[in-house]
Amino acid sequence: FYAAYEANSRTVRYVNCGHPSPVLLRANGEIELLEATATVLGAFRERGFEERSISMESGDRLVLFSDGFTEARMDQEDDGWAMDMIRMLGQSTSKGLAGALASAATSNGKQADDITVMDIRVV
Repeated sequence: FYAAYEANSRTVRYVNCGHPSPVLLRANGEIELLEATATVLGAFRERGFEERSISMESGDRLVLFSDGFTEARMDQEDDGWAMDMIRMLGQSTSKGLAGALASAATSNGKQADDITVMDIRVV
């Protein structure tokens, strides 16, 4: 996932090459996923990349995370727990969201991969 934030227009331009879809938590409670725009980087010799953009408003949050975050709770039936946790903690946590999500991911004690979480907010 590669993104560039343009502060003047509050726009994020991005390319997602197979990374887990970042979650845009809108200030009004709506949730949007930044789905893949291309296949996995480096898997194919000649491959194009589609750039997309989103606008962000004051109070919006963009949550990015590695696959180690979604895979951390393999004791669950599926990785839907990650979206549920982002939604729940995103609504109740104004500061420290990334740390709270990382802690939730490691709460079962086992960790097979890196767990990286970023919370980017527009004020």
